[in-house]
Amino acid sequence: MNQRARKHLFVFISVITLGSLVLGSQVLAKDSLPDIGDYADDGFGMDLSAYFLCNFGYHKVGVGAGALFAYPVFPSGFIQNPEYRDALHVEGGLDFFRWGWTVESQSVSLMAFAPQIGVRYAVYLSEVIAPFVSVKIGASFAMADGVDDKTRFFWSTSAGLLWDFVDFASLRAEFGWGYYRDILRVGVLFRL
Repeated sequence: MNQRARKHLFVFISVITLGSLVLGSQVLAKDSLPDIGDYADDGFGMDLSAYFLCNFGYHKVGVGAGALFAYPVFPSGFIQNPEYRDALHVEGGLDFFRWGWTVESQSVSLMAFAPQIGVRYAVYLSEVIAPFVSVKIGASFAMADGVDDKTRFFWSTSAGLLWDFVDFASLRAEFGWGYYRDILRVGVLFRL
């Protein structure tokens, strides 16, 4: 798949994911929506995210999984208006991803374990929708067929959306760019 086709696929997946999040929140009846006041009146707490990821770098689309634990640094955020709740979290975790491709009729694969730490800032624009941005750094431990293992430091920036579908969990979708090129993460954030 060439780079242009990958970008089109990414845009398509992003539009479908974000569109379904926004439309899904509008379709739900008001009575069935989670009440943000039940879990954020005194500020946001710790959370744990688990997700699948697609990486659009290197020669093919890589796939993997990861998890992030977040601790609130400013649980009540910076905005004083209770209509727009916000919070700044420090989050750290681990991503694992794998790519595979063929070179001169030989299969080649690359796997990477990437522990990371960073910050995430989210603002609730409605009762259930919160866009967020994050910045992370980490060390990547990469293993490839026929190549020496490499450890590299990496950075990543991302923007995403949280959709609270129940009081204790949110759907988390984010797109990031950094050392490992374009990464799409889709998963669930659980409030602890």
